[in-house]
Amino acid sequence: MAGNGDQVAALLFWGGDIIKRGYMGSVDYSEQSKTMCFLSRRSGHKGVVEEELAAMNSRGVKATSLDALFGKYPKTVPGGKVVCDAIPLTDDRSWNWFLQGALASCNRDLVHLYAVAGLGTGMKIFLNICDRGKSKMRILDVESTNTVGDLMEQIEVLEGISGDKMRLYFDCQVLCPDFTLGYYGVENESALDLFPRQ
Repeated sequence: MAGNGDQVAALLFWGGDIIKRGYMGSVDYSEQSKTMCFLSRRSGHKGVVEEELAAMNSRGVKATSLDALFGKYPKTVPGGKVVCDAIPLTDDRSWNWFLQGALASCNRDLVHLYAVAGLGTGMKIFLNICDRGKSKMRILDVESTNTVGDLMEQIEVLEGISGDKMRLYFDCQVLCPDFTLGYYGVENESALDLFPRQ
């Protein structure tokens, strides 16, 4: 059931209760798989998440993000017993490690991906842009799962300020592009300050 060339088939699960059972913590869902897709073996984690979200949205789930994604594949342990490993997929490294194990397993052509959808944590924030002694306020629509980098891209489109010239602050703390707004405790109607570098 392998895909063409460098592709691997994936059964996609979401919406059920995650249940743990069996030897070595085998993980499964209480519902059947929802669909199937083919993933390139050279895919990055971001591409895998995008494929999962696209599949969910095509079936009526208005998912804006994934709160969790993990993969499962069967493997043979000493004694000939087949068990399933469940691997949290959080970045390129974990995805590549999972895929290498899956492709070396007894079922190398099929992996299972389990998703917990983030159905939206939409909120409005106030952005105070302080530039050359002048101040301008903007109201932006964001999600708590957006990274600061995502917010900076949104600001660049609206204000024409490049990301490398932005200093964003919330609660007297400089915000790092790699972390989410939720990580910093940004909530609905929070106020952030932007100081463009000259």
